[in-house]
Amino acid sequence: MILNDKNKTIYFLLFLASLFFSFFYGENSSGGAKLDHAITKSYVDNFALGYNTGFKYFGNQIHSPFFYILLAETKKIFSPNILSIIYIFISSSIPIIFYLTLKKKFSRVNTNTLFALSLLIFFSPYFRSSAVWLTNDNLALLFFVLSINKYVHFTEVQNKKFQNFILCLFFLILASYIRQNYAIFSVFYFVKAFNIFSKKEVLYAFIFCLFLSIPEFIFLKYMYSSKNFYSSELILRADYFLNLLAFLTIYFFYIFPIFLSQNMWIQLFNFYKRNYIITFLIISLFLFYLSNYNIPQSAFTFGNGVFFKISNILEIKFIIYIISLLSI
Repeated sequence: MILNDKNKTIYFLLFLASLFFSFFYGENSSGGAKLDHAITKSYVDNFALGYNTGFKYFGNQIHSPFFYILLAETKKIFSPNILSIIYIFISSSIPIIFYLTLKKKFSRVNTNTLFALSLLIFFSPYFRSSAVWLTNDNLALLFFVLSINKYVHFTEVQNKKFQNFILCLFFLILASYIRQNYAIFSVFYFVKAFNIFSKKEVLYAFIFCLFLSIPEFIFLKYMYSSKNFYSSELILRADYFLNLLAFLTIYFFYIFPIFLSQNMWIQLFNFYKRNYIITFLIISLFLFYLSNYNIPQSAFTFGNGVFFKISNILEIKFIIYIISLLSI
């Protein structure tokens, strides 16, 4: 079926309406968004009383404080319900920008296919829960998708390349201020930039990034000087193996469609055949650690991906171990 712009608009509005339906009924399909919202509210309320109060209450959290500061300032203008509605509209712009990005990158692919792919975002429990409970995930994702959009511009479009590279970095920095994990993509961007721009232009871009990162440096200095900096106790308390399991299962969920191709299975088999010693050592080490590890029950309740949810529903933890091994 060929979809015209009018039909696409109708489909999009139906999916948008589903977010409002979820908002009124308090959907929490990701499992942890409702709790995150409650925690977020306490941070926002304290930042609304003043930055000193906010930072003292914020303590040594692993997240960046800038999202909570933004909410505190915004709530001075809008009521909580109006702000939630605005955030749903902001979240709904992610599939639109993703669709426009796909059209730029894959100009020869049928636009109906690309439009359908972009609508799949509405099925993500994390996207929906973030939109409903006003968590920082979707705002960071919005800036990251904008960054990818500009990345496609400066790698695919011939005109205004350097300007688009700067905008690409700008949106990535905004995403990183909301969720720091996005900052790692700057390495990829700069590696790509060295193959496209002159050394002088890359240096300008690097200085641009440093300048925009000054507020983060100030925040880190404040945290360190106030003895709220991430302590060794906090670092040791983190369950890194659980994070690894969550990453592996989520990674497998997204790459699984690729392996529906028979040619991919052949390539995979040949790869492991050439690297069987390394493969054996990695899997053996993983199995050894796994045999001495018990996944905490809270991991199945708050986030960590669809396979953790399925495992919780079926009450079969072994699913996580199998999927993790397949992912490796």
